[in-house]
Amino acid sequence: MITMSDVIIEKKNEVHLKLHCDPHILYELQPYFTFEVESAKFMSQYRSRHWDGKIRLLSTHTGEIYVGLLDKIIDKLTLHNYTYEFKENKFYGQPFEINDMISFEGVKDYMKSICSHSPRDYQIDGVYDALKHNRKLLISPTASGKSLMIYSLARYYVEKGQKILLVVPTTSLVEQMYKDFGDYGWDVESYCHRIYSGREKNPLWVYVTTEDGIEYKFDGNQTINLINNQKKLAKDLKETDEIDDRWILSIKK
Repeated sequence: MITMSDVIIEKKNEVHLKLHCDPHILYELQPYFTFEVESAKFMSQYRSRHWDGKIRLLSTHTGEIYVGLLDKIIDKLTLHNYTYEFKENKFYGQPFEINDMISFEGVKDYMKSICSHSPRDYQIDGVYDALKHNRKLLISPTASGKSLMIYSLARYYVEKGQKILLVVPTTSLVEQMYKDFGDYGWDVESYCHRIYSGREKNPLWVYVTTEDGIEYKFDGNQTINLINNQKKLAKDLKETDEIDDRWILSIKK
């Protein structure tokens, strides 16, 4: 394939991009994606001079960099007047994705409908960008309301039937996030499970066997539809409870 662009950007996988270009372009870009580790001078690798105390997110050897930094890459290429184009990967698609089903007004209305707090404009912008492009690296300062943005994204994907793993650096933030989600208006006991040292790591699973001998597995906090339009959490079911057959068939299709 013949191309006139200076840089070809391709997904290597769902984590990394690969930049196809002349080596001097990679060397020119690398300083923008390099930072010093503050505590490096206390580390043995640095003191023995095996490491210079810097982390480089862009490799000049492989041309690889994190997918979440795509916007930053484009900004720097534009700054230096380099042309670029995207190459589709057979397995992972285009580096730059757009979800045409997402609109700013729709995200704004959705966030207002699921939250007891009124979202700020920059919070709506962050959630919109993440949903519009199916992924996003969002940098937000302390006390800027990150948990509301995370909550909105989690609610959206859970309602689409997807599962969410949220990783935070400390156990106190696990509890804080759990509390925040509840304050925003979510039924956290039914939808959220906290995992860290000292807590039960596996959720309660409930097994239900129907009259035709088919066994179904439910999270203990999942809401089960019973006959006569009644509902119960799976962990609260009794042998005498009758599950709505049409409901159980619909969710297992």
